[in-house]
Amino acid sequence: MSSDNEPIIQVKNEVTDITQPSEQLKKNKRQYKTTLKHSNFFLTINTNQRFRIRDERDVQEVQEFANRFKDTLTHIFDNIQQYLKVPEDSEWNRKYFENINVESAVERSPDTDTVHAHILIKVDHRTKVQLDYDAIKNYILEQMGLPNIHLFNRVYFDTHATLEDYIFKNRNNPRYQTVLKN
Repeated sequence: MSSDNEPIIQVKNEVTDITQPSEQLKKNKRQYKTTLKHSNFFLTINTNQRFRIRDERDVQEVQEFANRFKDTLTHIFDNIQQYLKVPEDSEWNRKYFENINVESAVERSPDTDTVHAHILIKVDHRTKVQLDYDAIKNYILEQMGLPNIHLFNRVYFDTHATLEDYIFKNRNNPRYQTVLKN
């Protein structure tokens, strides 16, 4: 019997379809010529607009600006395919893009009083993919009427998910078995 203080150990374990003839296994492998990749784009977009809060009017002004900025970002996220650079032979479908997840927060810096956003765009894909920073920047400048913004990006690859996909050959529903250590 394990105590509530001991860590939970999770094990994912399966036997792949080893009964198929070798030719079928090779055909299955060729079917997904490119491996599923997991790219994470972490963006910080600074509007360079300072809002010092001195009275209720300032609160209303910064809230209106932040909501407009959020709406502008939402348009980009809802139309993300327009803001991605991919090879010409790639198409906007599940063959090339399995999943795209976006998380963001608009905030005002306590140090500089500038309104900015932190954005995480997670892309599960089978093609080369880059964000079109110029298109993102130009859309924000146009919609917000700003002279300039600062866009800073870091790309992280999800090694854990990539290795897990390799082990389980991109099958979506491997069997899970949870084992608690005694």
